[in-house]
Amino acid sequence: MGSWLRSFFTPAVNWVPVQNLQKYGSVLNSFLPGILANEEATKRSLQDDTSQNVEDVQKIIGYHFNDHNLLWQAFTHPSYDRDCISYERLEYVGDSVLNLMITKQQFSKYPNLPPGLLSPLRAANVDTEKLARVAVKHSFHKYLRHGRPILTRRIQSFINVLPEYPLHSHGLINAPKVLADVVESTIGAVFIDSNSSIDTTWEHSSLSSPLNASCFWFWTTCR
Repeated sequence: MGSWLRSFFTPAVNWVPVQNLQKYGSVLNSFLPGILANEEATKRSLQDDTSQNVEDVQKIIGYHFNDHNLLWQAFTHPSYDRDCISYERLEYVGDSVLNLMITKQQFSKYPNLPPGLLSPLRAANVDTEKLARVAVKHSFHKYLRHGRPILTRRIQSFINVLPEYPLHSHGLINAPKVLADVVESTIGAVFIDSNSSIDTTWEHSSLSSPLNASCFWFWTTCR
């Protein structure tokens, strides 16, 4: 713990003089405007071309939303605005739906595997790094709305190191959880918008590809 911070937790007999508290407060105040300005600049840059962004994301996942608010909610980090509705609830839904879809797929694909082997196989396909790779592969990070510039730096650092580990780093790199969260929240948004249809969520979350005309946008990376 830094000496200035430790001073706030020392016993009363060693309490910091008032003038020192004022000095520390002055230092903090000098940093605060810059931090807030960076957050506001980040938010403003993410507000540009909103309608185009909606269309772009819908093309990526191959699904047209009845309620565009669900789509934007899926890409809104809690830091975006004090009163915003973030992706957290949709992420909660998407996590469960994703596990169910993969469970269903593996149950059919591997009829002879027991649950003891299916469980780790499923877990390996939904770990944070794999989900983060899905987000990067389909450029989800470009549409993430947030108010923390540090998230942008962490995401870029993750992207920069991916070529060193084309498939998986097995824990050697730090995958930003926010990227995994957005994948799950997007799945949750499709599920809710489609009136809780597992089949629709699976069928319509697809990509048009020269190699595969109907390729599930998540499964293209995670199988």
